[in-house]
Formats: sequence, structure tokens, C-alpha cells
Amino acid sequence: MERSKKTLKEAELVIVVLDGSGTLENEDKQILEMTENMNRIIVYNKADKIKNKDDKNIYISALKNDISPLVKEIYKNIGLDEQAFSRPALNNARQIGLLKRAKESLLKAKEDALSDLTVDLISVSLLDAYSAILEILGETNQVDLSKEIFSRFCVGK
Repeated sequence: MERSKKTLKEAELVIVVLDGSGTLENEDKQILEMTENMNRIIVYNKADKIKNKDDKNIYISALKNDISPLVKEIYKNIGLDEQAFSRPALNNARQIGLLKRAKESLLKAKEDALSDLTVDLISVSLLDAYSAILEILGETNQVDLSKEIFSRFCVGK
């Protein structure tokens, strides 16, 4: 019980599951009291046995694996929607670092181009940005960007 209380204090979101088929027991009341000032979701299980449901409450049926109302409430509570899961996202610090590297390299290439540096020098920054993006996507750089640039431009000595 002590470990549960400690975990409660550290939780960002508490989900209190109550038996919706009967009246609240003393233990249920204690849990509700303990979590009163916390970010919590109160959910009533055994929705299939509840006759008079209040629109303000969340009801699920674990037996019938019907927990979609709870899932929707969790999404709402943490600020996510269904579309958030269908869009690609950066998942870890490594990917975020690679994206920052790509941005810095592109800014460097732009700066170099505005400073009238040669294409071969600008291409170094472009290649680094390209490599970082490919690494985020889980691919490797198989295209030699410098060959691509030199095949399309006439670059003097």
C-alpha cells in the first residue's frame, strides 16, 4: 500500500476504476479521497450491468473488452487525438538531435550560398543535412550528392 501511495504522488494521471454494479465501498471512498486533488479519471467498470448511466461519467466493460470510452478520455486528458497517432513523429533524443543537425546544416548551406561560396563548399552542408534526414528515416545515404551536383553544373577550377 505504501508503494502505491508513493506511485500516486509521482503519477501525472491517475485512473480510478470503480465497480459500477454496486455501491461504493469504504476502500473506494478512501481512494477517491486520496486522489481528489490529482489529475484523475474516474471510470466505472461493469458497464454491461449498470442500468442508469450518467452522461458525466465514464463506463467500460473489461469483460467485453469495451474500454474505448476510457481510451478517448485519456487522449483528451493528455491532449492527444486520433490524428496524432497517424502522423509521423520523432520518437527519441537521437532523432531530435539528427533533425537539429539537418536544420543547422541547411542554414549553413544557405549562409554559404548567400556569401557566394562555391557549389562544392555549399554541397558539404547539403550532404550533411541529407544524411541526417536519411538517418532519421532509417536509411543510409546511397546517393553521392557531390556527383549529382557536378553532373548538373559546370564548375570551374
